[in-house]
Amino acid sequence: MFAEHSYGFRPGRGCKDALRRVYDLIEEGYWFTVDIDLKAYFDTIPHDKLLDLVRKHVADGRLLDLIEAYLKAPILEEMNTWTPEQGAPQGAVLSPLLSNLYLNDLDHLMAQRGYEMTRYADDMVIQCRTAQEAERALAEVRAWTEAQGLTLHPTKTKVVDERNECRVPRFMDVASHVDRDSTSEPHVHERGRPATVRSRWPCVSLARG
Repeated sequence: MFAEHSYGFRPGRGCKDALRRVYDLIEEGYWFTVDIDLKAYFDTIPHDKLLDLVRKHVADGRLLDLIEAYLKAPILEEMNTWTPEQGAPQGAVLSPLLSNLYLNDLDHLMAQRGYEMTRYADDMVIQCRTAQEAERALAEVRAWTEAQGLTLHPTKTKVVDERNECRVPRFMDVASHVDRDSTSEPHVHERGRPATVRSRWPCVSLARG
């Protein structure tokens, strides 16, 4: 069901595995990265579209009603009560699964079209060999997100040439603070070996666990 290169909130997988794949692709010549940032993703998932996806996998009417009630539970804010029409409550036990499900079609779409996309929860990158390919990938993602009621962050979503950038991938922040579900390590070169893309990211040791 879930795509091969979706690593978030799945047994036996973690952001360290996602990092290792990102590093491997860079060393294979995938220098151009489409860095995708979904603006307020957990707060903006449309309930109607999400529930339609859930119904494709769940036939039990009682369970469907329970999931819908979970999504539409009234919220008390400054003594006012309102019912949400979009979003999945962050920190709730069901939200990681639902948020993964909503982006699952994008994972499969990009794979079918030959793009190398790596995703951890709502953090994702598409790695390309040319700037032109990266721009095409970004256009496809933009069209898909708009059709699904999501918004790309206007400044954080961009194409990056990794040869000209010395940066820590956003997966790294997750690796250093959240991930505890993977024992695998990214291939980090030992000191004294020839410098590579990996060695120029200063915080790469954070992902070693």
